[in-house]
Amino acid sequence: MKHIFIVVFCVLCTQLTFAQKLQFAYDVDFHVFFDNREYKSEFQKSQTIFGSRIAPDLGVKFLENHYLMGGINYLQEFGKKTFDSRPDYTFYYRYTNEWFTGIGGSFNRRFLKGDYPLSMFSDDVAYFDPNIDGALFQFYNERLWGEFFCDWFGRQSEKVREKFMLAGSGEYRHKMLFAGFQFYMIHYAGTFSADSLIDNGVAHPYVGVDFTPLLPCMNKLSLQAGLMCGLEQVRATGEGFVASPGLQLELKAEWKRIGLKNTFRTGKGMMVNWGKFDDEYNTLYWGDPYYRAKTYNRLELYWQIARSKYVDCKLQSVFHSDGKVMNDWQQLLVLRVNINNK
Repeated sequence: MKHIFIVVFCVLCTQLTFAQKLQFAYDVDFHVFFDNREYKSEFQKSQTIFGSRIAPDLGVKFLENHYLMGGINYLQEFGKKTFDSRPDYTFYYRYTNEWFTGIGGSFNRRFLKGDYPLSMFSDDVAYFDPNIDGALFQFYNERLWGEFFCDWFGRQSEKVREKFMLAGSGEYRHKMLFAGFQFYMIHYAGTFSADSLIDNGVAHPYVGVDFTPLLPCMNKLSLQAGLMCGLEQVRATGEGFVASPGLQLELKAEWKRIGLKNTFRTGKGMMVNWGKFDDEYNTLYWGDPYYRAKTYNRLELYWQIARSKYVDCKLQSVFHSDGKVMNDWQQLLVLRVNINNK
């Protein structure tokens, strides 16, 4: 039935384009990822993730700033039978102008502007959960930008928990200084027959300095510090919220196509209810499990093989330390191609 609906939708878009002289719109996103993880840490598992994802969207543009789009988002993990996975579907309305963007429906996560930390969204989210089902609102100008979104990923039933996420980020810049904030709160409720409401949140206020204007030879050089804090509550216990605060420092440097990013956090381990309430899809926690450690350092060295309007390709070598295991190693090669007329 869904496949029939997609065909009808595409035909109607084509007919409307010719009949009403609307503009035909397309947006094709292609993503290839190789992620090899050689870990000994108690917080992570060794594995290799290798696959590709294609997300073609077709639709119409009308009244200058309005878009109505629909398509699919299909993942092919290498090693699995071809076309063995079920595709995700995208249908959304988008409005955009020089200072505001609003999107409603089911749409690609790449529309997010915020550079969310791995404590909030791990690499796996981009691989296996590419869409947001809900709404996104963004505003921006030369110095200030912000966004807020709602992602509803659990329709309550006898077997499925009611689950949704409220999240956002924003940043203000003045000359070399910047300050920002990132957060999410996950509402993790029960099924029709079992009530076990859990609130899981992460907050990350930060400040930083961008040294790039002082060193024109550098593409990027910045240092930031902030509070990375988890906040969780299991309402049935009546114990209230449990906080897991920690100091997080981040250094970014890039010269030509070579760069590094080092992230260090120390404090109370996050994800304090890990393994107690997770469902089969592990949707209570979306961040990297390394952040369960009291002290964690992630050093990323990379080569930006290609970076243009249409193609982005990066080779990464990442070293993890959880305070006990010092030499966990991750290698990544990620290619993303996007072609659109929007």
